[in-house]
Amino acid sequence: MARASRIVLAFGLVACLLPEPASARVTLQGWYFPLPFTLQSPNSPHRWGGVDFGISTASAGDAVAFDLVSMLTDRTNLFIIDMELPMAVGVPDAGADKFYMGNPALGFRANWDFEFPFSGGYKLPASWAVGAEVSVPLNMLWGYNAGAVLAAPMYPHDITAWAKGFVFRPEAQLALGKPIFFFELDFSMPNWVSKKGDYSFLINWALALGSQPDDLVSITLELGGLHEASGDFFPGSSGAVWGALGARFYIGQFVTGLVIRLPFTKAYSVDVNGARATYDPKVSFGIFVGYEQRHDTAF
Repeated sequence: MARASRIVLAFGLVACLLPEPASARVTLQGWYFPLPFTLQSPNSPHRWGGVDFGISTASAGDAVAFDLVSMLTDRTNLFIIDMELPMAVGVPDAGADKFYMGNPALGFRANWDFEFPFSGGYKLPASWAVGAEVSVPLNMLWGYNAGAVLAAPMYPHDITAWAKGFVFRPEAQLALGKPIFFFELDFSMPNWVSKKGDYSFLINWALALGSQPDDLVSITLELGGLHEASGDFFPGSSGAVWGALGARFYIGQFVTGLVIRLPFTKAYSVDVNGARATYDPKVSFGIFVGYEQRHDTAF
């Protein structure tokens, strides 16, 4: 896995340095690094939000999630505020269907755009951000049901909103490249506390290779992982690794998209009201419907 990640990063760097084809319609004027589906982006349009629908089939039932997500920035595009409210319906093979609403999550990041220098005076657009997310642990009050157990395996990258407890998550992002080819990195250190007081320290990483060859579409190939450094967040395992292929489509202020998620590891197996959720190699799908309002200023 480590060797594959190095090869992917090397390929991305070489591709970023290649001249941009004249046929690419997207320009740097007003361009933002597109937001992947399984990691944060270091910059953002002035307003962005919508519903992230998820559909999955697990060993003991199906789940439909409808995650409400939103981002907003100040006029100088320096500060980003993220908001999320996860909801889902679980349909277990044994037991009744269950509706679930998870933890509202709130994030705050500061980001800076710059030009990354290379030899010969060549420069690439780049951006980086640092910040943190925190959950409002409402599910400590009403618990975890089949809706959560069956839907949560679709969102291991959204631990702040979907974990059954309180999460504080420092994070950082870096992006580099041009519209024709770019890559983004995401790193965070979630701190999780359960209702019983159990504590886990985790490492969350992700990378995305992407392209926005036209004003109307962006495509990202994503890889990520969530791993235990201490504690027992994943019963019987030390973490999860996943991949995803996603595309977003932009028509004016309307944004829609589709993502296919594929877990590479079996991370945990939990029973709640007859529903068993196993993070095993089963495909899940996500459909995003939303909007964005861009800044007047350029990148």
